[in-house]
Amino acid sequence: MKTMKSTMARLFALCLTVAMVLSMATMGAFAAPITSTTQTGSITITGSANDVGAEVSLYKIINVNMVNANGSIQPKDPVYTWEEAVGKWVAMLYPQYAKVIEHKTEAEEGTTTTYTYEVTKAFSEADAAILGAFYHDLEGSGKLGTAAKTVKLESTSATISDVAMGQYLVTTSKAGNTYNPAVATLYPQWGDHDAGAPDSEFTRETWYVEDATVVLKSKGGIDKNVEGEKGDNSDLGYAVGDTVTYRLDVAIPVYPEAGPNEVIYKTFKIGDTMGAGLDFDGVSTVKVYANTNADTYVDDDLLPATDIIYTVVKNGNGFDLIFDYDALQKALKDGDKEATYVHVVYTGTLNEGAFTVDEVGNTAYVGVNTNPYDEDSYEKTTVDKKVYTYGINVTKVDAADPDSTLAGAEFTLKDADGEEIQFVKTGEGIYVKYGEKGFVEPVTPVTTLVVADDGTLQLWGVDVGEYTLTETKAPDGYQLPKDDAITKITMTDATGGDPDGADGVLDQGTSKVDGTMIVTDATTVNGKVISFKLGNAKPGFELPTTGGMGTVLFTAGGLVIMACGAALVLVTLKKKKAED
Repeated sequence: MKTMKSTMARLFALCLTVAMVLSMATMGAFAAPITSTTQTGSITITGSANDVGAEVSLYKIINVNMVNANGSIQPKDPVYTWEEAVGKWVAMLYPQYAKVIEHKTEAEEGTTTTYTYEVTKAFSEADAAILGAFYHDLEGSGKLGTAAKTVKLESTSATISDVAMGQYLVTTSKAGNTYNPAVATLYPQWGDHDAGAPDSEFTRETWYVEDATVVLKSKGGIDKNVEGEKGDNSDLGYAVGDTVTYRLDVAIPVYPEAGPNEVIYKTFKIGDTMGAGLDFDGVSTVKVYANTNADTYVDDDLLPATDIIYTVVKNGNGFDLIFDYDALQKALKDGDKEATYVHVVYTGTLNEGAFTVDEVGNTAYVGVNTNPYDEDSYEKTTVDKKVYTYGINVTKVDAADPDSTLAGAEFTLKDADGEEIQFVKTGEGIYVKYGEKGFVEPVTPVTTLVVADDGTLQLWGVDVGEYTLTETKAPDGYQLPKDDAITKITMTDATGGDPDGADGVLDQGTSKVDGTMIVTDATTVNGKVISFKLGNAKPGFELPTTGGMGTVLFTAGGLVIMACGAALVLVTLKKKKAED
């Protein structure tokens, strides 16, 4: 009995040790008396919103030896033995953790030898650092066989029932996250326990098993979001010159304490590199928050910007954020702050080249040592978030002959608030929306948009939304439209109605153009550019010359009469003079 109690104490200590060392912790839950040698329990998996969708598997590595002795269910020495395949691996690579017990069975056919691999006292006495390396090596050994249970987290928690007593290596996988292995243990304990119904006050000493809870804490988990004035991920469409605010949500890795003569590698980096179309706004925009929330923060969560905790260095068109892991943990402890996540907030600006690429992307990363005992185990986990910008293409044509293009027309474009939008001319008939931070060289913004000689007008770098296009000068020889003959443009990119579903392709169903000058059946939506033709007409008829033909005839007749009268007067005067 003394040996058995000693073994129990060792395993209990082992469970506590494991809970402190690994990236996932186990805790006790509901307890039930052991009434069968095949007693089962439950293991509850809990995580954060960042862990939803993760697949969790339980691999049995240690068995519990329970027997029925005269109607009494109790453990029997050796209480704990390794699973056979695991035991062989342990005996070969970690012989101090496995005592090999040989069993010979005599039969007519000969002697059969089998082996049992008993869990040793050395295993229960191993320190946290050594156990962490052991479980990490066991996970990659290929000796775990088939998972006893597997569950996918559909929410932040899941309970696995009917799990046989024993110790289980818990492995977790999810794209974008890296998890260390952990253990969950269902083992016999002796002590006072409720002997009746759950509400019974009568208790007695008995063997019982406690359910376990595993709390997921990933290493290298990272998510990326766009936030700011447009709302969290509510609009992934932007105009040139707009500032895009990014937020990285990163799970803080969990590292064990170093044992004697051991080194723990605790590299912890976060960074982002912005691609074409985005300009990083500088390290001064980088702010770091820490809390227990997977995807939110408040001002009080801001960490002091001191190089004791972290440093931010510019790296090309982006940055690297390098943590002093121990200093971070100390700062959290000194501030009486509990934190499992850091949130990194920073900004970039869409530049004049944003429209020339299909998508404006940037790649963020978190880098950690996935095996804290191996300096070469540093790995990066990356995540992308893309924003988009759009364009308007207008072709000016003769309303009576849509194949005949017209040059020389001029326009203005107004936003939904009626404000004229400024552009920068980058080519004949080509304009990029002006944003003060979107251009490297000094430029002169304009609101008058002149159609090129080939009849085209291209407006690049605008956001989705509603616009009004007004013609202010008609092509030579053509008339301006009526004052109310404006062109309404609506551009949307919310795939499936979900704003987060923006894909850089304007929605065919809801992107449209309305106006009296549009050439029938000529409006198209093509990718991220909405294209259409606008027609101009010549005046419908010419007024007659002022006064008309009748006036000319009457004027000519009057002149004849006046001439005749003058001649008559002249003849009369000459005749009178002759008579005198």
